[in-house]
Amino acid sequence: MAVQAAHAAIDAARAFLPATAEHPHLVLCAVDSEARLLAAADHLFQHNLRYTLFREPDRGNEATALATEPVPPSRRKCLARYRCVNLKDFLNSAAHLWSPGGLSGPVREGGVP
Repeated sequence: MAVQAAHAAIDAARAFLPATAEHPHLVLCAVDSEARLLAAADHLFQHNLRYTLFREPDRGNEATALATEPVPPSRRKCLARYRCVNLKDFLNSAAHLWSPGGLSGPVREGGVP
């Protein structure tokens, strides 16, 4: 999750920030599926917020993250519907990574993925 978001943030910085810009605030939000991520992209488009959509080549070019242009406080209201990621999300993600059948793959006899 965090790696995908970092990819999207790098793409957004390249697309939307001049080299002399101040470092923007970063907020990490989560949705639970690619369909909801694409719906979020549509929502941003409808509110005239520019964004970059990151597609993961290792997952068949599945959309896995997006990042917006820097959004001033006066335009943030349309983002309120999205849940901010918290420490529990990262801990759950890490636990899933090493669980049987998780992102590390099925565990073979002896506990080796």
